[in-house]
Amino acid sequence: MRRVGMWSVLLAAACSDGGTDTEDVDSGADSDTDAEVVTGACGTTEQVGASEASHEKTDANYDILMGDGAVPRLDIVICPDDYTVMQDDLADILGSGGGGPGGNFSDETPVYIPVTLSYDGQVWPKVGMRYKGNSSLFGARSGKLPFRLQIDEFEDDYPDLDNQRFYGFKDLKFSSAYNDDSFQRDKLTSDTFRAAGVPAARGGFVRIYVDTGEGSEYWGLYSVFEDPAGELLDSWFADDDGNMYKPDGDDAALNGGVDPDVFEKKTNEDEADYSDVEAFVTALQADRTDAAAWRAGLEATFDVDGFVRYLAVNNLVGNWDAYGRMTHNYYLYGDSDQDGRLVWIPWDFNEAYAAGRGQRSGIDVDLGNIESGWPLLEYLASDPIYRAQYDAELTELLTSVFSADEQDGRITANAARISEWADAETSEYTNSGGGFDAATTELTTHVRSQRSDAASYLD
Repeated sequence: MRRVGMWSVLLAAACSDGGTDTEDVDSGADSDTDAEVVTGACGTTEQVGASEASHEKTDANYDILMGDGAVPRLDIVICPDDYTVMQDDLADILGSGGGGPGGNFSDETPVYIPVTLSYDGQVWPKVGMRYKGNSSLFGARSGKLPFRLQIDEFEDDYPDLDNQRFYGFKDLKFSSAYNDDSFQRDKLTSDTFRAAGVPAARGGFVRIYVDTGEGSEYWGLYSVFEDPAGELLDSWFADDDGNMYKPDGDDAALNGGVDPDVFEKKTNEDEADYSDVEAFVTALQADRTDAAAWRAGLEATFDVDGFVRYLAVNNLVGNWDAYGRMTHNYYLYGDSDQDGRLVWIPWDFNEAYAAGRGQRSGIDVDLGNIESGWPLLEYLASDPIYRAQYDAELTELLTSVFSADEQDGRITANAARISEWADAETSEYTNSGGGFDAATTELTTHVRSQRSDAASYLD
């Protein structure tokens, strides 16, 4: 639920236009080149360095934030009064939820405030910023919190900024490396899914600097992701016209009905049409006495092949914060190329590659620890056709994207890119307990353990 009441407070506390100045600093776009970063931009409505490619509605340029070069720098200026609104709102939300794995989080959505975003001397004014997340928000060890930027959030108030974009991106989501001393599990998991042909939001690394009135401070190294309900649909699928759902709640286990409050629409929100997800849930729960008929009904409404592939990858990376343990962290999209069948899209990977870290265990690669109440796992694991398909996926993955060489290469390359900026975090803005090198080594150890378990199961 939007905190609309807080927006009126925000308007009353709106800052005056402070203008824009620039200073030369290391931009991160090229480690040998200094670039201009905007300062003193509290409350500005002026775009700087605007072009069709940088500020207007166009195809997303993934090389800016999600390329393989030096880690880019983003600067955010927040007016002091707006920052007070943001922090007070957060305090209210944190006080209304219990937090911790398993739920009891607040169902309130944090308030958006207007901020000034700059990159490499360019300026995007009146960008919407709000906090996001569950455990990463409630359990943060410091002021380093996950957030999102909605580039055109305030276009109704500032018509000149209609359809403002950041190099084609409308919505960017920033993860704070919560509970991840390696700083890379979110991106590593996303990259592994994508390499395996599973649709997942593309991510990158970015350095975040924020000025709330006391000068620019390094908020830390973040992972940045495209919006699964936005640019991912444009880049992965033939179109973005289908229904997209982000389930969250008891019905998201798929063993009940289809509550619209649980199956929140992210596209076509004004259309009260849930027929595709209703057909999927009905087919899943249908009588399985005739297994062939049950499979045919399920496959008519749901991309089972894609889900089996997802499941094999998810179990290999060891992601417990997912379906089978938690009733959230996935999307469903009706793909027109598959006659509207729903496609499974995973989300939120900071707890992946995390075996032995004191958290809940994920689904074992042999599917031996599936709990009751998760029919999509239970029924597929007990069906001989789908079970054989799952085994085949595991076998192929062990020689491709989850080979030791492939995984070691990704882990090593990520660590080399981000180590400097991980080490630069301060105690005021970090979720790390230290031990970057050890945490990186744990990732490679985890890969070998998961590969060994999979090989033993397949043998």
